[in-house]
Amino acid sequence: MRTRNRGHRTETQDDNMAYSDDEYSHDGKSGKQNMPPKSTSTMKLRNKSAEKLVADKKDGLSNFVIQYSKRSYSFIYPPSKKLHEMPETKNIDTAAKTSVESSTFLTKKWSENLNTMLIDQSNSVKFASISIFIEKCRSIYHNCPPFLIITHVDQFSEWIDQIKYWTNQSIYICSNNKNERHDVNDLSLFFDQGPEDQFGVILISFNQFHTDPSVLLKFKWASVIFDDPEEVNDISVLDYHSRTLVLTEDEHRSDFEQEFLSVEKDSVFPESEIYHITPEAAASDGLFAETLVNCPMIQIQNEKYLQIIQDNKEFVSKLSENKGDAHEKTCGIIKFLRECGDHPSLVDSSIHSELISMSGKTSILSRLLSSQKTDKRKSILVASDENSKIIETMFSDNRVSYVCINTEDSKADVEEKVKQFESEDFSRVLLINPENMNYAVANTKSQTIISYDLSWTPVDSGSEIILWNAKVPNTQQYRLVTQDTIEQIMFEHFWFNRSQKPKSVENTKLCSFESALDVLRRALILAHKNLGVVRSPHRSILKDSKTVFYSDQTAFEISEYNWSDTYLEPPEKPLPPEEKPKTVRPLTPAQYWTHENLLDFLTYFPNFPWGKWSVYEKHNRPVPELIKLWVVFAKSLFKSLQNQNDFPHVLSLIKEHGKFDQKRFINSLSSWGQVFPLLNAEEVLTDIENWPTIESVCSDDFDSFSEIQIPKFDSEIPENELKKLIFSSSRDGLKTIPDEKRELFRQTIRKLQVAIKEKGILEKQNSKNSKNSKNSSKSHVSTSLSKEKASDMKKFDVSDHNKVINCLMSFGLPEKIEEFKEVADLSDFSDEKVTYYINSVIRYCQTNEDPKSLQIIGRIVKYHQQKIPKRLELFKKLRSIKSDIQTYSAEDIEFLQAVSSHGFNSSSLSPVLMSLFSGSPSEIKIHSKVKSLLEQTPVIVDKKLPENIESKLPLRLNDMQMLIKLGKIDEKSVNDFYVYPDGYEVHTISKQSNGESDVFWKCTINLTENGFIFTMSNLENDTIKFEGKSPDEVAEKYKKKLQMKGLKNITVDGHELFALNSPLLHKIFSQNSKIIPLGYKKRFFTSNLVLSSKYPEIGKFSKETDKSQNALEKPMTNIPVPPQQTQQHFKFQKKTFGNLQAPIVLDLSELEKSDQQRLTLGFSTNVNSNKKIVDCYSSWIDFSDWLP
Repeated sequence: MRTRNRGHRTETQDDNMAYSDDEYSHDGKSGKQNMPPKSTSTMKLRNKSAEKLVADKKDGLSNFVIQYSKRSYSFIYPPSKKLHEMPETKNIDTAAKTSVESSTFLTKKWSENLNTMLIDQSNSVKFASISIFIEKCRSIYHNCPPFLIITHVDQFSEWIDQIKYWTNQSIYICSNNKNERHDVNDLSLFFDQGPEDQFGVILISFNQFHTDPSVLLKFKWASVIFDDPEEVNDISVLDYHSRTLVLTEDEHRSDFEQEFLSVEKDSVFPESEIYHITPEAAASDGLFAETLVNCPMIQIQNEKYLQIIQDNKEFVSKLSENKGDAHEKTCGIIKFLRECGDHPSLVDSSIHSELISMSGKTSILSRLLSSQKTDKRKSILVASDENSKIIETMFSDNRVSYVCINTEDSKADVEEKVKQFESEDFSRVLLINPENMNYAVANTKSQTIISYDLSWTPVDSGSEIILWNAKVPNTQQYRLVTQDTIEQIMFEHFWFNRSQKPKSVENTKLCSFESALDVLRRALILAHKNLGVVRSPHRSILKDSKTVFYSDQTAFEISEYNWSDTYLEPPEKPLPPEEKPKTVRPLTPAQYWTHENLLDFLTYFPNFPWGKWSVYEKHNRPVPELIKLWVVFAKSLFKSLQNQNDFPHVLSLIKEHGKFDQKRFINSLSSWGQVFPLLNAEEVLTDIENWPTIESVCSDDFDSFSEIQIPKFDSEIPENELKKLIFSSSRDGLKTIPDEKRELFRQTIRKLQVAIKEKGILEKQNSKNSKNSKNSSKSHVSTSLSKEKASDMKKFDVSDHNKVINCLMSFGLPEKIEEFKEVADLSDFSDEKVTYYINSVIRYCQTNEDPKSLQIIGRIVKYHQQKIPKRLELFKKLRSIKSDIQTYSAEDIEFLQAVSSHGFNSSSLSPVLMSLFSGSPSEIKIHSKVKSLLEQTPVIVDKKLPENIESKLPLRLNDMQMLIKLGKIDEKSVNDFYVYPDGYEVHTISKQSNGESDVFWKCTINLTENGFIFTMSNLENDTIKFEGKSPDEVAEKYKKKLQMKGLKNITVDGHELFALNSPLLHKIFSQNSKIIPLGYKKRFFTSNLVLSSKYPEIGKFSKETDKSQNALEKPMTNIPVPPQQTQQHFKFQKKTFGNLQAPIVLDLSELEKSDQQRLTLGFSTNVNSNKKIVDCYSSWIDFSDWLP
């Protein structure tokens, strides 16, 4: 939540300017747009003679080019009227002083035909200033042209919100960029969706303006506003009356002055035409805000708070008598009550157990920090030294990664800790004392500030907070306030006394006795009314929190009170808090459209096919929601038919009103699957297609059927009877047509429609629906294409259907459909066919539609129907984890990336998965580990490796890979995800899909003049090798070779074969090279990386006993098998040896080929080992079967 300028101004304006009544008379109708933009349903593109809309379907986006003849306004610039006094505009009473003065300056200069510059170092006041400036100009001058704002895409939402708040102007966006349109939720804001004749502001991005300015309207703008440009653009295509340049920094303004304001090279833009908004000015206006999070008092706080009041009851009752001696003790009571609201252990030092559960603040803080971690935001938590100790204990108990700064730290220590906090991704919280807040805010990019207590407010770091808001996007500020306690009263007292700090009332030197007594008495009244009831934190407490703007002096109300000693007595029954008026929220579509309500909707749906929304009045639902419900019903019926070309009007309605997330809407209707099959698609769609004809011949103004005029045509229904049927159906719906005549009536209306078109009676109606006609003709093409796709699906058989289901379950849906086809063995089908079938399966799993209507060949069991959507989401997340180095450790990323590359059932070619699961990875094992990793919170372990790491080579990376050479690293070798050293070598075992043979590969990386060369060669036969310019290219060649041998459904990951995903490599490279990029260094680890230089029998795994096979080998009798006859397989597992080291593996086969007759073995142990270990190893050795 970026703090913006919407606060109340604190000073009146004496130097405002406006127009004299004799020179200008404003009647409120000419030129001023008093109404806000209309809703989406009413924004339809007009067929204006000066406009032509050319739509071109390309890449799924309606790319448009709006061609305008030059539009003229009867507006003379500069205006001849003189300025005397500025008019009041929308919400001007809530504007801060800086916003009003800057907008007045811009308006005055604009009226004097001068270009202006606004330098807003706060990067926030400009929105209110420009908006008020636009509103003033367009409300004062008749026929004032619109304003053009050229800004950045990420600023669109802020400009739209602020212009809507400060003005009555209609605002639109001009863009044909797919990404820009995707980022804007409200499609009605785009100009091609249909603006009204009058509009006040047009937005366009610098990128769009630079690449294709033809989307803009071609007429003379009132002013072109350049919002903080980053590079110089050619503005010669624009026609304008004036220009306004908005900058955040004053440093490089000369470059932009020349291009945007036509300043000559050696000239200087006049200072009199520049308005500076400094951080100090914005801070003095209080242009920052905080969200007040009300923290409830839990039981132990409640009891302690009320006990303090009772212990001082006699003293407080005599305060008016002992003014001189009571000042210090009054401040002391205030301090005790405030500390109790923070945490009861501050008042009673004996309370220290379970700190997080003893205060409402700590529990809310834990929830708030959890939400910040989920959003991947770093937080600054400011608290007093006393509260910092409690928070540190809480963080340690709950394993929260944080950096702490307190009063004992020197300036150098503070700078070092802030730098550490910025560089470490796993440290999410900076716990800091108020004295060092200015430095922290100025030198961090944390997006959130949380004030735990009253020791600091944004006023203490005014200009630093303004600059922090300007440089950091999407900032948030929270303040934890214990509800119904003296802390709430102290903050409200500070709100009206900004010269003092909130805790000043605890100091006799900073606060008068009268002020302290007033704060104490108000707190006692509040406690008497509300305390005594233990409240638990509400689930939506953060969502319902109130945001206060420091520029708004009326944010709190101080009411008068009459003091009485009865407020010192706790009520016998705690009084409930004052009831606030409950706002009844309307039910969501998912809550309202139950089975009964949907059935009731269907009683009207076929009766009044379109437009008679008043018949649904008893449901009391908004018309846009009724239209959505109509669209999903009509579209489902439409797609279930083969003869879709017979219903062009239905298709045009669906396209025009179907611009919403239909799948999500259908999924919210729990009874959709039960209700939808009740409709007859052919009959309902025919009635919808006929409805415009009925409405065209029977006007709502007709009082009798005799007023209906129809041409002569071949009809089996007599003319008068047909008129009666048309009149009754138009008034009371199609249910008035007798069932036996319903089909004949439909056929007759179709004939009537043809006759009317021939006579030209529907000429006017056709002109209004020209857009629908275009859509209808396009829909004919798309419908025929969809039919062609549906017919192609007949080539799929049940085995292909099963391949699709199994691949979706075990491999998900990658971005490239070719990858899916290879894994599923569907290469014989086109991409379109496979995509179409996949979408049909997914739609069935989500909506439970009729499989036949979706052209699904085989059966989808309930288990797969429920699991496929979840598996798709799971694999989508896995494939995005590669860059999520802040959440997952290097070990987890290696495993999860291997799963995303190979899936659950194609892991035999994965060294990582084979090693991790002892040579037998299965879907159950992999899925269980994936699920546990995604749910658990990793414990960070940071252990440095020896500096002489090369002396340890070769290193064992896993059971199937050994690191032989590290190679050399230079600037060409690194990026944020991988390091490619020159001379790097690793040996990898690749287990074939049949599991019978292993191949030892030497994987090397070498830097040549033409770039890096990646080579994968057979250790036993150098002639077998694969080369490429990337690991993926090598893996692709290797995979094709395996496929030529008949292996199918295989996946190969090049980076995994070269061990470039290994966490041990990440650790070695980041620790031993100075040129490793920050994105690579930021990886963290969750286990101690063990260095092992032994060559084990890599790739050899013990296999667990196949219980099902052993069961078949048992004799099929009831005679018990003697113990000595049972077959038991020795399991070679680590747990067999307990805590001992792994056994030594020796290859003595070479002795048989030599003449040696003696073998000597030596053991070396560390200092802490003992003789038993040596004896155990010795007892295992028996060379009688090996020695010649």
